[in-house]
Amino acid sequence: MARIYQVPSHTRLWLTLAVTFCALPQLLKGPLWQGGLFALVIIIRALVNRQRIALPGRIIRSLLLMGAVALTFYSFGRLYGPEAGVALLVSLFGLKYLEVVSQRDAYVLLVLGFFVCATSLLFSQSPLMFLYVLLCMVLLTACLAGINHSDTRASGMQHLKRAGIIMAQAVPLMLILFVLVPRVAPLWNMQVGNGKARTGMTDSMAPGQISELSESSALAFRVAFDGDMPPPAERYWRGLTLSHFDGRAWQQAIPRGMDEARYLYGGRGPTPDWVDALTAGRGDGTSYAYQVIVEPTQRRWLFAMPVPFVSEGGVSLARDMRLVANNPVSQRQSYQVVSVPAATRRLPLAAEEKALMLSIPDESGRRARGLAQQWRLENPSDAAVVQQALRYFRQQPFHYTLRPPKLVADPIDDFLFRSRKGFCEHYASSFTFLMRAAGIPARVVVGYQGGEQNSLGSHLLVRQYDAHAWSEVWLEGQG
Repeated sequence: MARIYQVPSHTRLWLTLAVTFCALPQLLKGPLWQGGLFALVIIIRALVNRQRIALPGRIIRSLLLMGAVALTFYSFGRLYGPEAGVALLVSLFGLKYLEVVSQRDAYVLLVLGFFVCATSLLFSQSPLMFLYVLLCMVLLTACLAGINHSDTRASGMQHLKRAGIIMAQAVPLMLILFVLVPRVAPLWNMQVGNGKARTGMTDSMAPGQISELSESSALAFRVAFDGDMPPPAERYWRGLTLSHFDGRAWQQAIPRGMDEARYLYGGRGPTPDWVDALTAGRGDGTSYAYQVIVEPTQRRWLFAMPVPFVSEGGVSLARDMRLVANNPVSQRQSYQVVSVPAATRRLPLAAEEKALMLSIPDESGRRARGLAQQWRLENPSDAAVVQQALRYFRQQPFHYTLRPPKLVADPIDDFLFRSRKGFCEHYASSFTFLMRAAGIPARVVVGYQGGEQNSLGSHLLVRQYDAHAWSEVWLEGQG
């Protein structure tokens, strides 16, 4: 016996609009086949509503389901994770629309629609996206009102008006819950893939392989100062130094000939000569005392301004002026630091470090190498070459953008001479390469810059969107 279609005719248009609007953000950024599948579903549903054809049978729906699963796996290489999971959910959401006959089927579709429109916030939390999700919720609510309206002469605009009233009535309750209910990290703070990288610390840096830099407001660490707070220009919180470059990625490395025992000092055993040199500079210039409370990272790196001195156990000082925890930071951890920026002049540059910080692959950045060598011939001193490079970046049409084009062939030359669009990683990588090509020891430093000052005036909140990469060069007599 044929089942009777229980969705009123005055609600069918709203149901189609709600399904389409909820899925649209994923369809715009997803694979092309997904948009084709969804268009096929909408066409079939429209013909069924006009009684031109019958609903597809179970066999056809099963084939469409298996095809959607197979194409999702083909496009993403997996069926789990934010990108693949959302794509599969939206595809199944569209296929579910083909099964709607009874009122119960419509309920299931609309409840699923609320989840689908919320997944848009996984990839964008902009005000426009919030308004778009709100529009989707109004359409879904209008459908809920419509499928429960038995009057066949009812107008679709009545359902939209009723949905607006229901949403307006929910606003006071929403505000009360927002103030009184404790807030935890939202679902959309998770890491997402597909060529995107959230701002935050990683143990390597590959400019040109990241297609988009998204922003995260998650807290990285807090800083409480004991005394004066440094000016914004000095709030560079170093976490890692990346000295090895393979032509595409910068990575943390210990110079050849040095072991970790010589490179890290945790306060036990004989004091290395470089620690003595830094300690002799504790009285040089201004110092800042502060406490850092870092969030769990499951990594060993810690954050501090240069040059950091710590007296507590469990924290080691590396020769490249960064702090390293003895164990991965698996829970919130605090440590006291005294930073003396001027002490960097005291740190000697070992031959092994100099060799590492001058190394560049032979096949990388051929045009950049020629430009740097030209600067070397034109300028007598290292400091003059640095200024020449800075002028180059200021005078040429470089643009800072969070959505740079991908650099496929040679990340250095492509950025310097073709795209000239990127964010801090692109600039730090290319500048460091140019310095090395000109014979100046240089490395990339990644960490955070700045911080949000709280109302009390002595605390800083450093968030993931404060993540930054910069270049560090060695100048004789300056460190």
